[in-house]
Amino acid sequence: MSNVVDIYLPLDSRDTANAEVWPVTEKQLKELVSVIEDCGWTAHVLNPDSPIASVAEGMRVIKKAEGSRFINFMGGWAYPDFSVSPMWQLPREVPKLMLGSAIPDFPGAVGLLASVAGTEQVGIQTGRLFIENFDDHDEYKEAIAAFLAEGKYDFPLPQPIDVEVDGDHRAKARSVIDRLRGSIYGAVGPRSMQMWNKISDADFLK
Repeated sequence: MSNVVDIYLPLDSRDTANAEVWPVTEKQLKELVSVIEDCGWTAHVLNPDSPIASVAEGMRVIKKAEGSRFINFMGGWAYPDFSVSPMWQLPREVPKLMLGSAIPDFPGAVGLLASVAGTEQVGIQTGRLFIENFDDHDEYKEAIAAFLAEGKYDFPLPQPIDVEVDGDHRAKARSVIDRLRGSIYGAVGPRSMQMWNKISDADFLK
């Protein structure tokens, strides 16, 4: 196994958005690469000069991947289709980490969640990591080291809340479903911000 990790950086399709986000992403990338090198690995940045801004570009760039680990780093909002189709080209056995910038200025975390929804839908297994303070290496070095060494990183989630459901609750739920039947429709897909997620009146279908 080579100690090389590929880093892929998708962003927006709009030049104006990328012009604002990319300079910040480059600074974050420099810190991330430093952490990777401290872990004894080599970072192979697939697109060091500019972000992926289309599916076609992503499909071309992903062919440069040669590492035994893969990090998809979103410094801001990134369209999910810039990740899903390109990542589909990678070998299934290569461990993949979705890394999102959690700084308040740009929605890198939102881009990550939207992309993960898409990759999960087509069966691409990934880990996920959110970073806010990239210059504080101690904040995320352990997570990066775990992913590089073990090929996986399990993002710590809060304990789920147990909700007891009895027959009465089920009966009420069935009643609501029956009342709504035929009146609304839902379309759900791997996009956030209401792009593909919607519930609307189905009057136009009648």
